[in-house]
Amino acid sequence: MKEIWLTPKDIAGKYNCPKTVQGVSLRAKNENWPKRKAKGKKGGGYEYEVSNVINKCKLLKILEKNKDNYMQELTINYDTSDKKLIKATVDNDFFKNYIIVSELEVDTSDASNVKVTANNAGPIILSKQFVERQGLSSIKLATFIAGDDSMADTIKAGDTLLVSIYDERQQAKALDGIYVILFNNVLMVKRLQYKPIEVAYKVISDNSNYQSFAISPKEEPTFKVIAKYERLVLKK
Repeated sequence: MKEIWLTPKDIAGKYNCPKTVQGVSLRAKNENWPKRKAKGKKGGGYEYEVSNVINKCKLLKILEKNKDNYMQELTINYDTSDKKLIKATVDNDFFKNYIIVSELEVDTSDASNVKVTANNAGPIILSKQFVERQGLSSIKLATFIAGDDSMADTIKAGDTLLVSIYDERQQAKALDGIYVILFNNVLMVKRLQYKPIEVAYKVISDNSNYQSFAISPKEEPTFKVIAKYERLVLKK
């Protein structure tokens, strides 16, 4: 992948980065960006290798504009410190280290055959290293935006969640934990507590203003476990 070295001043306010030099430097430190002494700059300082940062930012914009065929036009543009416009292609090497995770889509038009997929909307980009550390490399992932505050303060309305999609074979594996469930044609995020004697679930809201209830999958055909909550990826 072609290296792109820029100073915090060149980066500030661009590529979904903080608007201040101090903010860029803090993010670079937290995310461990490669750095080197700035060349030809008075007063010293550092410049950072930001090809991945730029690729991720511009790719997200392309994905948003071209949701149906988002791999067709992977081109980025960025400004250098001397204000020249440079055009470069998103490197294939970039996709060796990152994956695209799209939003959860649930088709309930046929109640007997609910289809669960990840569409091309609202994508996020995750490093494969991060996914492997979470033990999720062999799992189909999607994002899901919480629709209410029933799970507050654990999960708040508008938070973006990383979830692993469940298929029919995995329904019996849904035990204790937080899940995206479908009940009476409504998608909701709830905490499930499995009750083996009753072969049922206690459906719990972390927000005490919401009442818990019990449900038996065999007796309630409208109940389905859609996905398991893995972690919070973006707070509203």
